[in-house]
Amino acid sequence: MLDILAAASWLPLAFFMLLVLAFLVYVLLDGYDLGVGILSWFAKSEEQEIMLASIAPFWDANETWLVLTVGLLLVAFPAASGVILTELYLPVFVMLCGLIGRGVALEFRHARNGIHKKQWTRVFAGASLLVALAQGYMLGAFMSGFEDGFVAHIFYIMVGIGFAFAYALMGSAWLLMKTQGQISGLFGRLPYALKMSGWKAFAVIAGIFVFMAVAAAYSIYPHIVPGQLTLEDAAAAPESLAFIFAGAIITVPLLLAASVYSYVVFHGNTKELYYN
Repeated sequence: MLDILAAASWLPLAFFMLLVLAFLVYVLLDGYDLGVGILSWFAKSEEQEIMLASIAPFWDANETWLVLTVGLLLVAFPAASGVILTELYLPVFVMLCGLIGRGVALEFRHARNGIHKKQWTRVFAGASLLVALAQGYMLGAFMSGFEDGFVAHIFYIMVGIGFAFAYALMGSAWLLMKTQGQISGLFGRLPYALKMSGWKAFAVIAGIFVFMAVAAAYSIYPHIVPGQLTLEDAAAAPESLAFIFAGAIITVPLLLAASVYSYVVFHGNTKELYYN
């Protein structure tokens, strides 16, 4: 079987499509919990408990898709990963600090009977914003072919700000869907202003992200690094791609099934989160 796969010229394209899928699923799943984290800065104390409870069963599993995205890039397109990570080492570092900060803040909010809960909630919100800004900055830099210069960096920053607002909008739709009006802030009411229920608003926002991902992938194809490396140039050896693909066709469906199962188990309205 591996010999047959190794002779397949479509493997670089298949991995490119898997990369786009993995990143899109990550943005859709982790995007809303980053948005909830950003919005928690503006919420009341009792609302923050409901907000964070709504993402507690999902947030760490959602980040698995980011690990899958980076893993696929490293093993399937090693030349591209070298270029991308070299150009983006600073925003990647910032993003990782934000992701670590989110996890630490969630765990320490209830340490020592929660005497520093407010401060750790601020850390969680700030770390969520930091991750969103870093991801948008990286996407802007990647899509522009890592252009340098003052104007280019202003563009990257604007994309980062746009990402943060998009995540916050997705988070507001998630909260409306999961809390059924228990969150009374501005972002919780925004889908109402659009005359949509929570799930409809979330679906519309998710659809916009899907169309953007497809358009972005189409615009850079056949390159994996815009203006620098094509899929064939950056791909690993055919034998390596064949071996990795054999594992990917098992791993990716299992990961999708696990994600679906977790959302089925924890469906319904959110109640306040308690720690014993």
